[in-house]
Amino acid sequence: MKLIIAISLFLLGTFAISNSFADETISENYSSINQQELKVMVENWMNNPDEDDTRQRLEIMKAYYAFEETGNQLSHDQEGLVLMNQIRKMVSLQIPVEELDELRKQVRIELGLEVPYETKIFHVDSSLVDCVGVGPMKCMQIREDPNSNWQNFYDSIQGFDYAEGKSYKISVKVTDVESPPADASSKKYELIEILDQKSFAKHIPYKGVCAPGFVSLGEICVLNDRCGPGIYPGKVCVMDGVKQPYLRPSQQGDAGISSADVICAEELNLIFKSHDGSPACVTSETAKNLEQRGWQIPLPVFACTLEYAPVCGVDGKTYGNKCAIASSHVTIKHVGECTNDIP
Repeated sequence: MKLIIAISLFLLGTFAISNSFADETISENYSSINQQELKVMVENWMNNPDEDDTRQRLEIMKAYYAFEETGNQLSHDQEGLVLMNQIRKMVSLQIPVEELDELRKQVRIELGLEVPYETKIFHVDSSLVDCVGVGPMKCMQIREDPNSNWQNFYDSIQGFDYAEGKSYKISVKVTDVESPPADASSKKYELIEILDQKSFAKHIPYKGVCAPGFVSLGEICVLNDRCGPGIYPGKVCVMDGVKQPYLRPSQQGDAGISSADVICAEELNLIFKSHDGSPACVTSETAKNLEQRGWQIPLPVFACTLEYAPVCGVDGKTYGNKCAIASSHVTIKHVGECTNDIP
């Protein structure tokens, strides 16, 4: 009888790993689940598994997450340790991590511990545009589909430090705002992760050559609109069947592009030597191998002295001393601060 009651309390519907979870409401009984009831669920699954036991295992994991999220812990005696091992190493086996994460999120929402939200992918353009919200302002331009038209974005994205001159691909958490003021948005946007960013960094030609995707226009390199549709930094241009020359990572410092802003040819990834921050553009597979040999994807942080012995880089920026400019791998134009007449 106890087993029948336990099963009826925790039967939450049929799940499929390949499909999204159905919306359900957690009852008071479910939110107050205890260790003994969890044990009954696991024993029933082990003794009487369905032919396709996915539903049973997801039910157990949902109950276990509710148990944890309501502040409970399995006991530290033999019974609790055995149950923990069964749940974490047997019940959850072969359930994709992303499905388990989604399940825990659903439990937290149903328990009232988390506000329902949607995850979106935004492509963000490299420049701001004039727009009118409450008053005249500057807006980012975004699109969810890379092939759609740009749309003005009037809100802010919490945690996202937008830098003009760079395009971004970001994942964003979107939640509804209850009863927002008349002049405020009904949505709240929070950055989850920067998935990709490309620099539109202003730079100068080096020996008449620019970074991939750019072309020399006098004393400055601009995006090469002859590359065809979908112009972007890093695109390698082929004209009349000939691949256009472009600056390699090691040469881009001579054009005023710092290591952090090095522009890689399409489908290549930026990686750095740990000891000196030298940049390289490599395939994903090569990047994995180099990381095992001590290279790293975030630009290394170097400790430079605070001595002020300014030098001017070819990028027109003043660096505090030679160590500071060396860590950026930008070529020195001259000793001393940059002046306004330097591009």
